[in-house]
Amino acid sequence: MLDNSVRDVYLVDEFQLGSKLNESLHAGHRSEFSLLLSLLSPDVLDAAQFYDKNFEPTDEDLREKFNLQPEIKKYADESDFAREAVLSDVLDNEGMTAVHLYNALERCPLVPHEEYIKDVVVSQLPPLSREKLRAYLEDRKIPRTPIMEHGEGFLLLEEIKQSREGESNTPRIEVHV
Repeated sequence: MLDNSVRDVYLVDEFQLGSKLNESLHAGHRSEFSLLLSLLSPDVLDAAQFYDKNFEPTDEDLREKFNLQPEIKKYADESDFAREAVLSDVLDNEGMTAVHLYNALERCPLVPHEEYIKDVVVSQLPPLSREKLRAYLEDRKIPRTPIMEHGEGFLLLEEIKQSREGESNTPRIEVHV
């Protein structure tokens, strides 16, 4: 679940709505229900049940631990464009198998040049997605906190739990016809 600093500004999940979704559904206000539902974050990773509160990132370098190659560069620089001429010669002289081998040994950058997202595109994003993009571009993490079982959204859970306990204590009467 996203941190409260983000949740105070953006509508993320149904816990922020409290019982409004339920009330609008039972009152038959389909348009209000649809509107509230559409305002929630479409990203499933924002939902509390998909947040692993036991996960703690470590500073351990797994590439070094497992003796892996260095990370692939995201964007090409000037030296990478000379590599394409070498690959062309390898293809002409030794064939496609040699090109695959060369690519495995000398990995090329993922993207030839850095592309920027235009402001027109960013302005069309929902506010929460815009905040996530801004955090990504600033290379910062949006903090996530585990869900706290208190507040208006959890009153219903307590009522359900109490009613189930009441059901187990009440004797059932069966009528046979």
